[in-house]
Amino acid sequence: MHRSFRCAVVAVLPALLIAACSSDTSTPTSPSGAAGTYTLLRINGVALPAVFDVSGTDTTSATAGVVRLHANSTWAVNLTLSLRSGGQTTPLTQSDTGTFAISHDTATFTSTDLSTTTAVLSGNNVTVYANQGDQQSATVLTFQKQ
Repeated sequence: MHRSFRCAVVAVLPALLIAACSSDTSTPTSPSGAAGTYTLLRINGVALPAVFDVSGTDTTSATAGVVRLHANSTWAVNLTLSLRSGGQTTPLTQSDTGTFAISHDTATFTSTDLSTTTAVLSGNNVTVYANQGDQQSATVLTFQKQ
């Protein structure tokens, strides 16, 4: 697996968890309020499949993604990706799990590797900036509750 691809996937997975919480019609303020299944709809405003990483002639696209938040404060994410390198396309699946906590309109997700990600929840939508330190060069992910 290409190093840039692996780095992109590792950076995106925690961000997916952030995006999942904001799809309810009102801002959830508890794990039970946020509980549900959320589907990845767009990356950088583009409907799936959407390219989210380019390194030279290599591209990584997301073709599907699902985040499940449970009332017991646990989560699981499954992301289906497509790596195109040297004219070959390789399908990949990335998964992660962990726990989450919500305080007012802020959610903190902790992955099994103990990395954490924080998000501000806002009604039906949330803007997630992943992979980069600034909003202009970041990957923007949008999920919707099923």
